[in-house]
Amino acid sequence: MVNKGFTLIESLIALLVVTAFVLLPSLSLAEWQRNVEEKIFFQRFERLITATQQAAITQNSLTKITEDKDQTEFYFWMKNMDKGTLGVQKVLTIPKSVVPKAGVSTKGMMFKEGTGNNTDMLKFSFRLAGRSTEITYQFQLGSGKYVKKISQ
Repeated sequence: MVNKGFTLIESLIALLVVTAFVLLPSLSLAEWQRNVEEKIFFQRFERLITATQQAAITQNSLTKITEDKDQTEFYFWMKNMDKGTLGVQKVLTIPKSVVPKAGVSTKGMMFKEGTGNNTDMLKFSFRLAGRSTEITYQFQLGSGKYVKKISQ
């Protein structure tokens, strides 16, 4: 009588190959997800900076950007049209893979009413966790615009 089937070694090799095919894409998926999360954060950050500056011009009121003490969120302060007071209009959560550089942006930044110019030459700097990449938004005095620098 001849037994037809697989040996234990053949079954283990097949299991190893199938496991590798399942796990390898999931590892690269986590990296891809982190990269997308970072890109979305920086795009939203740039859009909210522009919106805050434009609100200072169009609403003719002081606007500002601040960061919470734990460095996990940015607050974008604009005039509340119903109440006529300055209040937080948008909150942007900082992803765990984006690390704000300590001491640079904690005091916040204000845009002057009517012109949208910033009050000082503040910069926001971020380091990407696990990499040597640093992203800096340096604001220009007078124009209110920023220069984005990415250093490796």
